[in-house]
Amino acid sequence: MSVHGILTEDESTLLQAVREFARDRVRTAVKECESKREFARALHEEMAALGVFGLGVPEASGGAGCRRVLQIAALEVLAEESGAAGLMALVQALAAEALAAGNDDAQVAVMDGSLIATLALTPVAEAAGQGESTCLDGSVHGVPGCGVAEVVICRSGEGPNSKLWSVKTSSSGVELQPAVESLGMHGAAIGELRLAAAPARLLLQGERAVEFMALVRLAIAAVLAGIAKGSVPPAQHYARERAQFGREIIHLYGVQERLARAESRANALSALCCAAAMQSEPQAFARFALLARWTAAAEAVLVADDALQVFGGFGFSREYPAERSLRDARYLGLGEFDHASAARELAEA
Repeated sequence: MSVHGILTEDESTLLQAVREFARDRVRTAVKECESKREFARALHEEMAALGVFGLGVPEASGGAGCRRVLQIAALEVLAEESGAAGLMALVQALAAEALAAGNDDAQVAVMDGSLIATLALTPVAEAAGQGESTCLDGSVHGVPGCGVAEVVICRSGEGPNSKLWSVKTSSSGVELQPAVESLGMHGAAIGELRLAAAPARLLLQGERAVEFMALVRLAIAAVLAGIAKGSVPPAQHYARERAQFGREIIHLYGVQERLARAESRANALSALCCAAAMQSEPQAFARFALLARWTAAAEAVLVADDALQVFGGFGFSREYPAERSLRDARYLGLGEFDHASAARELAEA
C-alpha cells in the first residue's frame, strides 16, 4: 500500500514492525501451514503479541486506536507473505472491533489473543421480536477458525436492516464444523458454521452495522491487494534467473508485459484501498470500500495468474509460491460477497 506521506512517523514505525514480522515469522510459517492444513495457532499468538488485533479498537476500549489507513496497510503487509495470515488477522481484529462497539467485555480477550474469534457474515435468520438477545438459524460456509474459535460475529438482515450478533460456540445450537480441505487459505482453518436456535447477543444494528460491513469489505480488499502484491516479486526473481534460448526470460517481451501488467494492477488495487481508508464521510467510505472489494475480487486473481504464467509449468509446483497466491486470491475473492447485490448497490448509490 502506498502510504508514503500519509502515515505519521509513529504510524510508519509501527507498520515497519509489522512488515519485519511478516518477512521473518510469517514467511517461515507458510510451509508449515501448507503441510499441516490446521489452524496456525502459534502464528496467531505471535500476531496477538505484536498488537495486530487491537489496531482499530479505540484506546478507551483498550486498543491502539490507530487510524483506519494504518490498520488496512498492516493487513496488506501481512497478506503479502501469506493470505491466510492476513485473513486470520482480519477476522480476529474486526471481531474485536465489533465486540468493543457493542460493549462486550470479551473484546479484551480477543485483542490479546487468549480468546479466538471469527466472522461469519453471510446473513442468517433471526427470531422475530427478541430485542437485544435472540436465536439465530442457518449455516455459513467458508468460516475461518473452525474447530478453535470461541466467539463468532454473525449477521442477520441486509443493508439498513443489518444486525451483528455475538455467538458463543459453546452455546447450544451452535456447531462449528472442523476445517475442511479448502482450496486456499491453508492455516486459517476454513469450515462451516451451523446454527439451530443458537442464542445470540446484539452488538450493532442499522447504520453502525452497515459501516462495519463496509470496513469488512475494505479489509478483505486489502488482504487481496496484499496477495496480489506478494505474487509479483517471486515472479520477477524467477524471470531474472531462468535462462532459456541463451538468455534470461526477463528479456522476453511476453514476460516483461506480464510482469508490468501484474505490478501495475497490484499497485492500483493497493492505492484504491488506501483511498477508501482515507474517506471520513460514511457514505463515501461505504462506496469506496465496495468499489475496492468489487475490484479486488477480480484483479487479485488476474495478477496472481499473470505471476504464475511467468513460471510456466513450474508455476503449478508447490516448490514456488505462485500457485498458493492464485489459490488464496481465488478463495478470498468469493466469501460473503454477492456480486449481483454489489452491482445493484453501486448503480443505485
